[in-house]
Amino acid sequence: MVVSWYSVALLAATALGASIGPSDKQIVEKSFCGKVWITIHSPTLRLIGKSDIVDAIELNWDFSTCATIPTQIGLFMNKPTSWDNGLIVYPVETLEGYHITHVSLGEESLVGWDYGAGLRGPQCLWPYVAAGDHNNIQVINCLKIQPTWMEDNGDKINKLRIGELAVPGTHNAGAWRFDTEISTVSRDLFVLCQDRSIWAQLVYGIRYFDFRIAYYDFYPNVEDRYWLNHNLIRVRPLVPLLREIKSFLDSTKEYSLMLTIFPWASTSTTVHQSDRFMQVF
Repeated sequence: MVVSWYSVALLAATALGASIGPSDKQIVEKSFCGKVWITIHSPTLRLIGKSDIVDAIELNWDFSTCATIPTQIGLFMNKPTSWDNGLIVYPVETLEGYHITHVSLGEESLVGWDYGAGLRGPQCLWPYVAAGDHNNIQVINCLKIQPTWMEDNGDKINKLRIGELAVPGTHNAGAWRFDTEISTVSRDLFVLCQDRSIWAQLVYGIRYFDFRIAYYDFYPNVEDRYWLNHNLIRVRPLVPLLREIKSFLDSTKEYSLMLTIFPWASTSTTVHQSDRFMQVF
């Protein structure tokens, strides 16, 4: 077996897209003062006498600019219209803060982007958050996908250099679920760094991928020899993920996608393998 790594940087652009623009009536957040937002708690919650909670929903707020501070914040299944519809409501006792709920995000739908292009612009997933006083909801927001954020903000970023952009990325992006001959495990404590597919990461707005590529010469088919690894541990084949990226680019008008494959080791056959990799790519 030969294992080697490459350093490759790619800037890819697509001029064609099939996504549809958002409706003028689509409002994904509202605020009279301050802001609220949802994040996902990465560590598993270990509860005594109860089942563990994975992907617990966090409710966050910042009311430091408000003259009158909202008194409560809540989690909602749908767009908040009344406190009666809240799943959980917590008191707000500080200008800034957060609550970790005991509610899991679960297997969320990508609202029209599960298998192909949907509406352009940010789209709300099921968790909503709202804050206000006991009578009125004053601030709302939701957990969103951002499938076309570069196109949506083209007037602001088109003339910027790459170094002037803050591009969201994922560490060890391909280590999200084992897809080997011996394992399909989706979560562990040491190897897997992500819990969403490459397609889902793109839909959420990720545009920078840290890929760790290894080459295994015992596979007969050249395309099957390239794998995404975590150090020396194989996680999943590379080529299917490249196809996911190509499909996303073909379905949107996103301006750029950067892939970085960091070197880890080298052998005497590195140049030959690198040439083959570029042919596969």
